Amino acid sequence: MAATHGKRANVFKWYGLASDLTDEPCTASGNQAQITDPDRRLLNPNVPITFTDSGGANLLSIRHVSGIAVFDAPVTVVTATGVNAYVPSGNLVKVGYLYDWQLTVDLDVAEKTVFQDDWKDFEPGIGGATGSAEGFFAGAGWFDDLKTGIEGTPWQFLLQLFSYDPANDGSGDHFTAWVAFNSLAATAPIGEMVKEKISFQVCGMPAFTPNI
Repeated sequence: MAATHGKRANVFKWYGLASDLTDEPCTASGNQAQITDPDRRLLNPNVPITFTDSGGANLLSIRHVSGIAVFDAPVTVVTATGVNAYVPSGNLVKVGYLYDWQLTVDLDVAEKTVFQDDWKDFEPGIGGATGSAEGFFAGAGWFDDLKTGIEGTPWQFLLQLFSYDPANDGSGDHFTAWVAFNSLAATAPIGEMVKEKISFQVCGMPAFTPNI
């Protein structure tokens, strides 16, 4: 399990429709392929998207925040197709901020030690991530969306979680992830400021962008 902390995070809601992909070219490297056009890499996590390799490699997983597909073998020529497949940047609207956030990533493992082994052996399983923040600012109707999500119909929001941004202009180290907010609590001990803790579940694998 690994945990990362930061002071500021941007919350985006996706408004409007997503756009289609039809035989979208991808750049291949080993057993991975990434959509070549950077403006088409933010994929809709709610619809099926087909990545096809001309060499016949089988798709294992899709990383919806970076437009990357992972296959079970080295790939040749890969294309991506899907209705409502990617979210144009113009359809993202900043609706809030998180403060003092934490992101925790873990990987399930199963022990596969056998008789007479000298050391324990483990099989990696499925990864996951959760997060929380000690405070937030909600704008543009985000609070209503939070209540709806916590009541059982979660929206998926896009987070930019900054761990290092010396210029304070959004070009610093940050994680990007599709998330669903799943709890909200406010506390106000006597003599202290009100703090509103909020938690979220990461949907899929986060992406990391280094400081430019």
